[in-house]
Amino acid sequence: EVGVEGKDFGKTGGVVMNEVLKKWGKRGDEIEVFEIKEAFAGVGLVRSKIGGVDGEKVNVKGGGVEVGDGIGGRGGRVILCVGD
Repeated sequence: EVGVEGKDFGKTGGVVMNEVLKKWGKRGDEIEVFEIKEAFAGVGLVRSKIGGVDGEKVNVKGGGVEVGDGIGGRGGRVILCVGD
């Protein structure tokens, strides 16, 4: 079980990434590509930083923010990527 104080909610994803990687016996630099889905770009950046992930490996084909997560673009994004 992993969590952070409510005031630090934006850090939760990065903390969880670290815990998952640790459980798998891996480091962020050993993973080829990360797909981070987040409605707010700033939170995705915090996740990457806390998770120790190189920004060049994150959402290499774009992410939910660019497609319009707030207007239901996530489903279309998934369909487009699966078909790629």
